[in-house]
Amino acid sequence: MKATNTLSIGLLAASVFSVQASLVIPTVGVASTIDFTGFDGSGFTPTPGAGQLDSDTWSTSGFDTNVSFGGTGTTDDPARGSSTGGVGTGGIYSFDVGSGNATLGVQPGGSDFTPGYLALRVNNDTGSLVTQLNISYTIYVYNDQGRGNSFNFSHSDDDSTYTGIGALDYTSAETAAGSPAWVAVNRSTSITGLSIADGANYYFRWNGEDVSGSGSRDQFALDDISITAQIPEPAIALLGGLGILGILRRRR
Repeated sequence: MKATNTLSIGLLAASVFSVQASLVIPTVGVASTIDFTGFDGSGFTPTPGAGQLDSDTWSTSGFDTNVSFGGTGTTDDPARGSSTGGVGTGGIYSFDVGSGNATLGVQPGGSDFTPGYLALRVNNDTGSLVTQLNISYTIYVYNDQGRGNSFNFSHSDDDSTYTGIGALDYTSAETAAGSPAWVAVNRSTSITGLSIADGANYYFRWNGEDVSGSGSRDQFALDDISITAQIPEPAIALLGGLGILGILRRRR
């Protein structure tokens, strides 16, 4: 996909967010998509330069060096650079999963992402109370090692207590592929029953951990994150009001 610097969400077409843009959701009903075009694995800062991710939007945990929201990480684990896969050093990469498609990638290690997470912060700037978020994303896995590792999703309204969604859990195969290649795994869900006030943040995490096997670990990558905010249907509220009005009229 082609990334732009636009942060607005159109009424008829989805917007694609630059890797350098802080993620706000200004309009309901249409998907906004984050791809990682231009990300080169050179780290995170709150004022990102070319090829970096915005730490106002992203944070990490479970690495030798971590990046908090608004922090900086441009050396060591947060900035392992670009690769097509098959790496051995733990940390965060820009993995090219084919045809120049850059992704947000992780190589787990003994002290990296086992456990750990990548976290995404979004801000409700719709002017309305958001009660539902629809999210989809693609996991890429490069199964070149004899160990199974998880890459699971969770969400939170306070960046403290997170709720997992079992249907989105993913664990790589313990047995290494004979001819390793990047394989895409698509995930999507609707998170309902929310109460995200205008101006409030919401949080998503992709969590990693060792599951089975031994030795080195497979590589993982995240791409094409799509988020759509929803609010209560006006028609429902209108029908409720008409119903109450009818009851009052019958009581006269």
